[in-house]
Amino acid sequence: MLCRCLVLNQSYEFLEITSWYKAICHVIEGKATALAEYDDVVRSQYQTWNVPSVIVTKEYKQTKKKHSTFCNANKRNLLVRDNWKCCYCGCKLSLRSGTVEHLVPTCKGGKNTLENTAIACKSCNNLKGDMSLHAFEQKFGYKLNVVPRALTEEEKITCILKTVKSKERNAWINCMRDNNITLY
Repeated sequence: MLCRCLVLNQSYEFLEITSWYKAICHVIEGKATALAEYDDVVRSQYQTWNVPSVIVTKEYKQTKKKHSTFCNANKRNLLVRDNWKCCYCGCKLSLRSGTVEHLVPTCKGGKNTLENTAIACKSCNNLKGDMSLHAFEQKFGYKLNVVPRALTEEEKITCILKTVKSKERNAWINCMRDNNITLY
């Protein structure tokens, strides 16, 4: 099975993920340039093409800003960043069982940012309630097991993909590193 392709705008911002077939068609039609390729090849009767892993469009496409996708303190972003574990007790979490934990509670002026949130299980989040992190650690002895921070480039790619294939992720990360590209 051939892999999907990361599509970047002419400005190198993330546009979409597309099939290998559409990516090759864009390259053949001259609409895009292959920035990186997989080891896989596709053959017709007369030609052979390498399967692109990352393409860049030749014309700039106007898009809505997707920057906030990676800045949102939502469950998916926090689960990926915090390795699918509760920030206090370390139990495994899912989209259903995880809750967004505000380290400085919103009722006490805390912001809904990645730097002020972590993913927690329902019991730990309910136990903390609207206590400050320091008060919670003192009263119950729990320690925060994560460092609240923005997402890394690899985590952004993981958030984009619904099913992560390591071959795709590695090819995209390597291409982005080699070309000094950030998604946002």
